[in-house]
Amino acid sequence: MTLEESAYRAAEELAWLKAGAGQPPEQWQAHIRAYVLARFLLEDQGEEDILRLAQQSVSKLTGIPPEQLAKADRPSGCTAATAVLDKKVLLVMSLCKALEVAIRPEELPELKTVPQLAGLLRERVEEKGRS
Repeated sequence: MTLEESAYRAAEELAWLKAGAGQPPEQWQAHIRAYVLARFLLEDQGEEDILRLAQQSVSKLTGIPPEQLAKADRPSGCTAATAVLDKKVLLVMSLCKALEVAIRPEELPELKTVPQLAGLLRERVEEKGRS
């Protein structure tokens, strides 16, 4: 998948998510999953863990095998976060910004899987619609 294809797929998924308030949780999960895979330039392998998906993405983009990446990906910069963790945070931030919802920083470590992320985002979008 090229960067252009990935960006197009991610934009399509965001369009659905923006219009998807009130849709069943399973559909939200499928579209969040598709968005994550598009943003991470990955094909679906059934993985649910966001950090593992981020690791696969960083590995693919850098050419460093996943087993070596775990040893090489050390905290750096002002956040003292690894590239894999940065990728997860940026993913969540992009979804929150696009959907105009917020996830509190203390909630982020608890978001470990795609279904958890989809559920929380769906909940926040529905709360926004009620207010």
